[in-house]
Amino acid sequence: MFFHIGKDVTVRTRDVIAILDIDTNSPTACTKDFLKKSEKNGKVILAGEDLPKSVVVCDDGEGGAWTVYSHISSKGLSGRASAGYRDNALFIYEKDR
Repeated sequence: MFFHIGKDVTVRTRDVIAILDIDTNSPTACTKDFLKKSEKNGKVILAGEDLPKSVVVCDDGEGGAWTVYSHISSKGLSGRASAGYRDNALFIYEKDR
Protein backbone atom coordinates (compact mmCIF):
# COMPACT_ATOMS: atom_id res chain seq x y z
CA MET A 1 0.00 0.00 0.00
CA PHE A 2 0.97 3.60 -0.51
CA PHE A 3 0.08 6.75 1.37
CA HIS A 4 0.46 10.44 0.67
CA ILE A 5 2.75 12.39 2.99
CA GLY A 6 2.62 15.83 1.43
CA LYS A 7 2.88 17.80 -1.80
CA ASP A 8 3.44 15.18 -4.50
CA VAL A 9 5.24 12.67 -2.28
CA THR A 10 3.80 9.19 -1.80
CA VAL A 11 5.63 6.34 -0.03
CA ARG A 12 5.08 2.62 0.32
CA THR A 13 3.78 1.93 3.80
CA ARG A 14 6.11 -1.03 4.26
CA ASP A 15 9.11 1.27 3.67
CA VAL A 16 8.27 3.54 6.60
CA ILE A 17 10.76 3.07 9.42
CA ALA A 18 9.61 5.90 11.68
CA ILE A 19 7.36 8.92 11.87
CA LEU A 20 8.90 11.59 14.09
CA ASP A 21 6.93 14.45 15.62
CA ILE A 22 8.86 17.72 15.30
CA ASP A 23 5.89 20.02 15.70
CA THR A 24 5.69 20.00 19.49
CA ASN A 25 8.90 18.32 20.64
CA SER A 26 12.55 19.24 20.45
CA PRO A 27 14.57 16.54 18.71
CA THR A 28 17.10 14.61 20.78
CA ALA A 29 20.83 14.83 20.06
CA CYS A 30 20.67 11.44 18.32
CA THR A 31 17.79 12.59 16.10
CA LYS A 32 19.58 15.84 15.26
CA ASP A 33 22.70 13.88 14.31
CA PHE A 34 20.68 11.53 12.08
CA LEU A 35 18.94 14.45 10.34
CA LYS A 36 22.27 16.24 9.76
CA LYS A 37 23.78 13.08 8.25
CA SER A 38 20.75 12.61 6.01
CA GLU A 39 21.09 16.15 4.70
CA LYS A 40 24.85 15.76 4.20
CA ASN A 41 24.25 12.57 2.20
CA GLY A 42 21.58 14.18 0.02
CA LYS A 43 18.86 11.91 1.39
CA VAL A 44 16.30 14.62 2.29
CA ILE A 45 12.98 15.32 0.59
CA LEU A 46 10.74 18.29 1.38
CA ALA A 47 7.10 17.24 1.00
CA GLY A 48 5.56 20.68 0.99
CA GLU A 49 6.50 24.30 1.36
CA ASP A 50 4.96 24.91 4.80
CA LEU A 51 6.85 24.59 8.06
CA PRO A 52 7.36 20.84 8.66
CA LYS A 53 5.49 19.19 11.52
CA SER A 54 6.91 15.71 11.11
CA VAL A 55 9.74 13.68 9.65
CA VAL A 56 9.11 10.37 7.92
CA VAL A 57 12.11 8.04 7.74
CA CYS A 58 11.83 5.56 4.86
CA ASP A 59 13.96 2.59 3.87
CA ASP A 60 15.81 3.32 0.63
CA GLY A 61 16.18 -0.37 -0.25
CA GLU A 62 19.98 -0.13 -0.14
CA GLY A 63 20.65 -0.31 3.59
CA GLY A 64 20.06 3.40 4.14
CA ALA A 65 17.12 5.72 4.60
CA TRP A 66 15.39 8.73 3.08
CA THR A 67 14.29 11.53 5.38
CA VAL A 68 11.08 13.25 4.31
CA TYR A 69 9.96 16.49 5.99
CA SER A 70 6.17 16.80 5.91
CA HIS A 71 3.77 19.61 6.85
CA ILE A 72 1.27 16.95 7.97
CA SER A 73 1.32 16.05 11.68
CA SER A 74 2.78 12.75 12.83
CA LYS A 75 -0.65 11.74 14.14
CA GLY A 76 -2.24 12.45 10.75
CA LEU A 77 0.45 10.53 8.89
CA SER A 78 0.21 7.59 11.27
CA GLY A 79 -3.54 7.47 10.72
CA ARG A 80 -3.10 7.52 6.95
CA ALA A 81 -0.53 4.76 7.06
CA SER A 82 -2.41 2.48 9.43
CA ALA A 83 -5.72 2.95 7.61
CA GLY A 84 -4.29 1.32 4.51
CA TYR A 85 -1.87 -1.18 6.00
CA ARG A 86 -2.63 -2.22 9.57
CA ASP A 87 -0.01 -4.98 9.77
CA ASN A 88 2.93 -2.60 9.39
CA ALA A 89 4.60 -1.44 12.59
CA LEU A 90 4.85 2.33 12.76
CA PHE A 91 6.80 4.11 15.43
CA ILE A 92 5.86 7.61 16.50
CA TYR A 93 8.43 9.38 18.61
CA GLU A 94 6.96 11.76 21.12
CA LYS A 95 9.33 13.04 23.80
CA ASP A 96 6.63 13.33 26.48
CA ARG A 97 5.42 9.72 26.27
